[in-house]
Amino acid sequence: VNKVHPTARPYSRLEVSKYPDLSKTVRRYYSHSTGVALVFRTDSRTLGARWTTVGNKTSTHYSALAQQGMDLYIKRDGEWVFAGIARPQRSDTHSATIVKNMPEGEKECLLYLPLFDELKSLEIGIDPGSRIEASENPFRHRIVVIGSSITHGVGAGRPGMAYPAQLERATGFEFINLGASGQCK
Repeated sequence: VNKVHPTARPYSRLEVSKYPDLSKTVRRYYSHSTGVALVFRTDSRTLGARWTTVGNKTSTHYSALAQQGMDLYIKRDGEWVFAGIARPQRSDTHSATIVKNMPEGEKECLLYLPLFDELKSLEIGIDPGSRIEASENPFRHRIVVIGSSITHGVGAGRPGMAYPAQLERATGFEFINLGASGQCK
């Protein structure tokens, strides 16, 4: 969810080749998975992830978790509740257990992808014998948010804490994040 349209690279938020007038910096930022989330259902009690990123240099403006990590929310009684994080390693290849010992039964999950790096690949791990399947977009009405660093997520502790993601969970509307740090002109 949270993409303007399908993209050749599945985790990019915008197909920049359709917009040749974008600056080099904005093109790079739009290749980041900022605001993009996966929605799925699983009966697994444990969720893990293995992913690769391009490996942008770390910055003092955001945490490693916000830059290259992910965070998971699970729907409980109609609300999205924070469930766990996928903490990145100090390399371009990452592996983490996001959450374990979840209650039995099917859960609807929302996994926000990294804010400040290009995601190259992603695998979701589940318990043996469990199942996982993509869910339909749970959000209604698409709202595009355009802005600079705060919209992009600078200062957010993890991907799901960028304000468009917070608004999405609070309102039930889909917020497409087209923030491009330092590029609001």
